[in-house]
Amino acid sequence: MKNGKLAGGVACMTLAAMILAGCGAGNGTTGNGGTGTNTGATASQPLDLSKVEYSVESTPVDSQRQDVMSFTNNTGVTLVSVELQYRQKDGVTDDQRKAAFADLRKAVTMIEDSDYEELKEEPLKCTSELIVKPGAKGENGQCVIGGWKAIGDFTSLMEPDQMTVAYLKDKDTIGMATYDFANKKTTLSKNEADANQWGDDKLTKTLPTPEPTIIRGSTSDTSVGYSVYGSTHDQFSSYVEECKKKGFTVDSSSDNSASMKGADGSSLSVLYFPDNETMTINLYAKGE
Repeated sequence: MKNGKLAGGVACMTLAAMILAGCGAGNGTTGNGGTGTNTGATASQPLDLSKVEYSVESTPVDSQRQDVMSFTNNTGVTLVSVELQYRQKDGVTDDQRKAAFADLRKAVTMIEDSDYEELKEEPLKCTSELIVKPGAKGENGQCVIGGWKAIGDFTSLMEPDQMTVAYLKDKDTIGMATYDFANKKTTLSKNEADANQWGDDKLTKTLPTPEPTIIRGSTSDTSVGYSVYGSTHDQFSSYVEECKKKGFTVDSSSDNSASMKGADGSSLSVLYFPDNETMTINLYAKGE
């Protein structure tokens, strides 16, 4: 649904939240792709999230103006997920809220008056799921309010509350940190996750291994699924060719997708999502 509510909410879409709560996440890459070398935050070079230069502006997206986030990563480490949480300013009036929500309510007619009474108190949340190396810029991070796309401009109602990021502690490990705007303080979490979760099970071994990057995955006896973040379209195309070399034959394909069959009767789907530079790989055993 083009203007529909985003299922699941933003928090469970970011790697930072995934590390905390175990939910899935997606992200892409800005720069040269892959994780590269990263020394991470150390005692001598602590992570300082105040160095993330961000902006949120109302920008035309798909013929609709909506709030989007951009930022420059000056932290010295690779960021793999950013969530910027706002809160409504003290003293915001109902008339100001009504004006800010006008475009959203016009675009999404299913928002009833009773829904709006709850929605008008909600904060703005903006996320980026791009892998952004030191000195690089992440753009077009999606903003939502109450789970809806932030159609219009809500920035006049809001002030920044906190920023939560997932970052590469080293080439194999993802860490998490939070910046409190009120106290101007960065806090590192003890939680961390493997950057590459490519499996070693029987089904996965029938697949070619993607180029090193951040990979999230799940496996069972009958199926495996992976999201390969930081992928380029060329890497997607090359991966499809590698699958052919492993014995898979193409049933159907398009510029960003390929459906294939394995010699053992398995079914393989490889998709590429250019907006967040992610490739997904789903393999099902015969009969599944």
